[in-house]
Amino acid sequence: MIKKSILLFAVLFIFQSIPMAKCDHYYPLMMEYSTRPWLYSLSQKYGKTINLGNIPDSEYDALQDQKLDYIWMMGIWKLGAYGLRYDRTNQAELSYFKTLLPDFTIDDVIGSPYAITEYVINPDIGTTQDLINFRKRLNGMGTKLILDFVPNHSAVDSPWNTTNPNYYIHAPKGSVPPYDSSRYLPWGIAYGGEKYDGAWKDTAQLNYWNQDLRNAQTQNLLTIAKYADGIRTDMTQLALNDVIQMDWSNELSSWGYNKPSTEFWCEAISSVKNQYPDLIFLGEQYWGYDDQLINCGFDFLYDKALLDHLASYKMSDIWSYLNSKISYFPKYSHYTENHDEPRAITKFGSWWQADAGALASFTLPGMRFSFEGQWKGFKNKLDVHLRRAKSEDPNQDVVDFYKKFQDILATDVFRKGTWTLINDCSNKNQLITYRWYYKKSDGSYDKRLVVINLSGYQASGNVVVSDAYAQSGDDIVITELLTDKQYTRSASEMRSTGLDVIVNSWYAQIFSY
Repeated sequence: MIKKSILLFAVLFIFQSIPMAKCDHYYPLMMEYSTRPWLYSLSQKYGKTINLGNIPDSEYDALQDQKLDYIWMMGIWKLGAYGLRYDRTNQAELSYFKTLLPDFTIDDVIGSPYAITEYVINPDIGTTQDLINFRKRLNGMGTKLILDFVPNHSAVDSPWNTTNPNYYIHAPKGSVPPYDSSRYLPWGIAYGGEKYDGAWKDTAQLNYWNQDLRNAQTQNLLTIAKYADGIRTDMTQLALNDVIQMDWSNELSSWGYNKPSTEFWCEAISSVKNQYPDLIFLGEQYWGYDDQLINCGFDFLYDKALLDHLASYKMSDIWSYLNSKISYFPKYSHYTENHDEPRAITKFGSWWQADAGALASFTLPGMRFSFEGQWKGFKNKLDVHLRRAKSEDPNQDVVDFYKKFQDILATDVFRKGTWTLINDCSNKNQLITYRWYYKKSDGSYDKRLVVINLSGYQASGNVVVSDAYAQSGDDIVITELLTDKQYTRSASEMRSTGLDVIVNSWYAQIFSY
């Protein structure tokens, strides 16, 4: 009896000491589409104007084949003439556009989708009913719709500039024109912006220390929620009280505004989820405000740090980051590219390195976030101000990789399972290692071992797989899912000395066992 108790204690101690992230919800696969460029490309393809109301059935079939849980249609809301005029006349902007798209014309410049005048659909994209029907069509094939909310600012020519000027931050009280043109519009309202990027001169800065503005923005969120299954919030941390105080305290204090005792996000998300409990919030965020935003109710937050660590190829830093963020990963949205970042192939250095980054990112718990064109191996950046990127053909190697990889990810073990970071790996200089398991309805377990080689050389090592058990005897059949190769190994050796692996450079092995 004493021996049994000691054994039970040892098993419990080992189990509790293994770092794990247990799934409290579904870990979805999401694709970002830049809406206007996507519709423009379809219009070119079919030789007629395509909007949300007349997308061909074959394009819906292509979307369904991607096995996506969410599609983020970026940039569907109404824009003004001010931002478009700014982008088409600003010489610095035009010079930059030419580096991306040497043959661009003025018609290719379509204005920033983040200079929103009102949260009504852009008429170039369709009607409100088109949006409703588009979402219904997506939902019918098992895909949900995410739409934008831009909290920090509005377009300069938003109706609020004249109807509700108190919604904005103004130059300090007592200032007289001409105002500092690097920070303020000619009439004294501040440009939208933040401390690192400076002013975004097609936008006006909103004042979240004004409760009336908070109420109005909550209503905008409720409006968006009528048409969406999720909301992606832009530069989310900029609406936090501490950030506002750092950036705008001089202006706000001069007008008698004090730092609120509550966060806008906590108030707004609570209001929205009271009416739409299944709607998710995805926050673009930086600067380390994870805890505050998660506590306010965000379902997922950008994991920019993971991207930068993986692209650095500094294995000690990668391992350190993985161990430090175990409890956060289920709340993170992992990506290797999006509209703000370089294409993954550019960021990582080659298509095979970019694929390795995706293998490391998307086999973590959390949201798996891709950008349209990523699965085709595109290298040319699609800027948000342009309706097209420099033309290129798909990379068939990347197409084939993602077709296989998306099938692997579209399983319950990766969507609903429990993840473990395996620190017991003999070659941490090249390899990172994870384990997944999922209890099926029949009581059996679906298990995966993920081994990624983030180096330019073939890597070998031993990975201890503590839950490798044979159904009978000691032989266990394992299947490598990227190649469909099967192997027979000793289950007891996998648990003790580890599974001996040899992984090609910039690649992975994903074992089912």
